Amino acid sequence: MSSENKKQIRKENDASISERMEASALRILAIRSHPRAELHRKLRQRSFPNDRIEALLDRLESMGYLNDAEAARSWVNRRVRTRPMGRRSMAQELKRLGLSDSIIEDTISQAYEGEAELEHARRAAEKKLKSLGGKDKLRDRLLRFLQGRGFSAQICFQAADDVLSGQKRNEEEEDGFSVESEYPSSMQKD
Repeated sequence: MSSENKKQIRKENDASISERMEASALRILAIRSHPRAELHRKLRQRSFPNDRIEALLDRLESMGYLNDAEAARSWVNRRVRTRPMGRRSMAQELKRLGLSDSIIEDTISQAYEGEAELEHARRAAEKKLKSLGGKDKLRDRLLRFLQGRGFSAQICFQAADDVLSGQKRNEEEEDGFSVESEYPSSMQKD
């Protein structure tokens, strides 16, 4: 085989690798937005050459397909909806994705502003309470669960107490008693 033919084959092979790598990256990004570091890791796992990955990521970034801040916002919104967690756990997840500290801080401060963290904790506690049923020591179990999700101690106590007092109110109402009265609702006057 002549050197001309070898160069031509190598050139075609290089183009083929680039096309496969780009197609793979676009498939990954079509599922959800990814931070640059995470997409790099996934392409490396597919055995694409590191120098070509960097060039592709630069191009995708310049075209607007790759944006770390947007990927972080998207990740946080999805996780808070499906698996509520505290600031600390969320920050750890974002760090594992390879995001910078400034992006993590900005994203978390937006997602957890005001009473949002307490609301996330309440939702997580309500969901967990359903799986615990009528077991003993519900408060302790809820507190451990919420702490494991990365909520602060203050948020854990408040959310567990809110959810348990709501459950108690619901049980009283189901028994025919209102929270305000000791008498069954059927005995109260209008």
